[in-house]
Amino acid sequence: MKKILLAISIQLSAISLFAQTLNVQVGNVRYLFPAAQTAQMPYENGSSLTVMGKVFNLSEIDSMYVDETAVTDNTVQVAYNDASADITVAGNIARLLTIAQSGAHVSIIQSADVAEEITYTLSGSSSDGGFYNEGAYKATVELNNLNLTNVSATYSGAAVHIQNSKRIKVKPLNGTTNTLVDAAGGKQKGCLYIKGDG
Repeated sequence: MKKILLAISIQLSAISLFAQTLNVQVGNVRYLFPAAQTAQMPYENGSSLTVMGKVFNLSEIDSMYVDETAVTDNTVQVAYNDASADITVAGNIARLLTIAQSGAHVSIIQSADVAEEITYTLSGSSSDGGFYNEGAYKATVELNNLNLTNVSATYSGAAVHIQNSKRIKVKPLNGTTNTLVDAAGGKQKGCLYIKGDG
């Protein structure tokens, strides 16, 4: 316990001294907290750490480190790597998202408290993956050389499936080639399924 507390103290001191970015790694999800935004980070009962309103159970944290990674608010990046995916979340929206992952199938549910547009950038390749997003505020989904095939009808069948009550913009980035393939027999009967408000 003393080692964990010392490590957290060192991380917090480093942030204060160099105004960098605190990286908190939980499984395949990396949360990026800019030093200028973090303020106080309560450490409670030796079991949890709260950063910008996001509560982490210490037992779930794989690593914490400070670097000079640039952070753009209101962004999420999902990088597919065949059977898995790496997810990077800007700290200002970390507390507002519930992220679940099974292999390369990624699900992100937005809290009803989201009040600014979030941009999701999807990249990489998977022969058995998908992206599901649900929320009640407008969002943009960028496709950045994405090659995504969903072979499992269990995950709705669509490679990209979005349920939202507001405007959703899907935007292939300039100069990129993107390929989406849906599962045979999938419920959505399409590789890209979006239910939103125009």
